[in-house]
Amino acid sequence: MIEPTGYTALDLIGFTDRGAYDPTANYVKNDIVTVGNTKWRCKIDDTTGVTPAENANWTIYLESATSLAGMDDTDITSPKEYDILMHNGTEWENSDVLKEQEVIASKNLLHNDAITCDKDGIHFEVNPDGTVLANRTGASTGTVTLGIGRLSSEYIGKTVKAVGCPAGGSATTYEFSDNGGVNRDRGDGVTFTYNNEYFQIAIRQTEPCNNVLFKPMITEDTDATYNDYEKYWKALKDAMYTQAQNDILGSKNVAVGAFHNGTENGITWTVDSDNVVTITSSTGSVGPANITSDEFILPKGTWILSKNPIQITGIRIALLVSGSAVAITYNEEVAYYASSDTKCRIRLYVPSTTGALNVKFYPMIRPSIVKDNSYAPPAKTNRELTKDVKGLLATNMDASVDIRSYTTLNKYTAPKDGYLMVSPATSSYVYVGSSDAYISGTSSMSIVVFVRKGIQIWCSATQPSIAKFIGLS
Repeated sequence: MIEPTGYTALDLIGFTDRGAYDPTANYVKNDIVTVGNTKWRCKIDDTTGVTPAENANWTIYLESATSLAGMDDTDITSPKEYDILMHNGTEWENSDVLKEQEVIASKNLLHNDAITCDKDGIHFEVNPDGTVLANRTGASTGTVTLGIGRLSSEYIGKTVKAVGCPAGGSATTYEFSDNGGVNRDRGDGVTFTYNNEYFQIAIRQTEPCNNVLFKPMITEDTDATYNDYEKYWKALKDAMYTQAQNDILGSKNVAVGAFHNGTENGITWTVDSDNVVTITSSTGSVGPANITSDEFILPKGTWILSKNPIQITGIRIALLVSGSAVAITYNEEVAYYASSDTKCRIRLYVPSTTGALNVKFYPMIRPSIVKDNSYAPPAKTNRELTKDVKGLLATNMDASVDIRSYTTLNKYTAPKDGYLMVSPATSSYVYVGSSDAYISGTSSMSIVVFVRKGIQIWCSATQPSIAKFIGLS
């Protein structure tokens, strides 16, 4: 897991700014090009000579980029997009609201601050997981120490255990201890009350030190041993891809409240299958209009309300939370902390305007650990999918198709969108669309997969205990 120490530029997480669009250039997926004041994202590899537009090759990445207040083209991939944040109705700096939600997620409370180095005849190799390999390269003038670090002040006064010294530790060989020499781990760990001590690895002058692996860890688990080592890492509390404990989200977009076609004061909007709202009107004075989603549950946690891409003065989004509203404008992203699972709606306000409208709105709320702000349609969770499929199986068994007899020479083609329910037996595989995409496991598992019309499905020679396709009407 990546430590969420703040947002980084988008070009560091998979996007490449290729500058002005060149019809003779070859573009690959997630290349960004500029045409006028609009930036476009390439959707597929090997794209040449296809003019950016909403098509199979391109999609809008940012509209009217130079019209964003306080931003120019060089700012599009900078963290400035995330600087204006809201926390319980109060503006916060990005780093503050994230730090407030940042917690140590590992058993190991000690961050290893050391770097690979040579010190007085000992080479210390600091591994990516925080362990340290020590080897003697020459004579030492005395005890050689490598500073590791100290705990956060919140642990002062708490009972903790230091472990990490391998077998063979002693007063004459090596140890993992505080720099005052009071709390020493020489292979069996040491339990103590933390008082802001700084911990280090210490290797005695005459110790041969051949491939000695230290696993420096301080933990509140007083039963922990050398072999229980965990890498130190942080996370944002309550903001993972989980909902209701172990309910896994089906998309980074948790704004599952559906919008519906409608008309108000001369403004008409339609909604596609991805919950994207297209707003149109005829020439003349029209509006205002309030376009509101169905109610949905925003799980406890820290969330990013994605900015409104519509470049029309006065259009704004509101997240309606328990009767109140947190409003954001099109050039902002808002971080919102829900202290508990909360009933919400998203409302798009279109003011009175003169002239024809033809714009799109992409409603999205994503976990604050997700930096990619490209739109993704909302999707049901695995629990909701399982519930749907079980309901279909219970009420519409005749509509299901047993696909266990379909093989690589006789593949089943889904006649419509639907669900695939599989309970794979040991050594059995169910392939979905490709020999590289398959489901395997044991008969004690029950797996539900949503498949699109036209997808081919087949089974290995060893048949699963259950493999049913249930088409949706």
